[in-house]
Amino acid sequence: MSPSVAAVGLGAFYAVDLALVLRVMPDGGDAARYLGVFNIAKALPQTLAPVLAPALLALGSDPVGASADQNYFALFLGGAVAALLATALTPLIRHPRLVRD
Repeated sequence: MSPSVAAVGLGAFYAVDLALVLRVMPDGGDAARYLGVFNIAKALPQTLAPVLAPALLALGSDPVGASADQNYFALFLGGAVAALLATALTPLIRHPRLVRD
């Protein structure tokens, strides 16, 4: 895939993502606060993953794979645990009132 096709796809995704966030925003008076929370939710995983990945890779030898110096099993297990934790916490998110036109 060429970089320009990937850039167009990513740009389209971000445009629709932001449009959906703006559409379900409960109160226009607090737009800056909600967009700030949205920005943190998008940026925090990209910040934490590079910090935590070396620690998980350094836990010891991989029990499943052939790598003796990097533990990719722990890395993927950590990602799976993070995904399951996010899935379990999703019902706690308050649903905003959708404003109909």
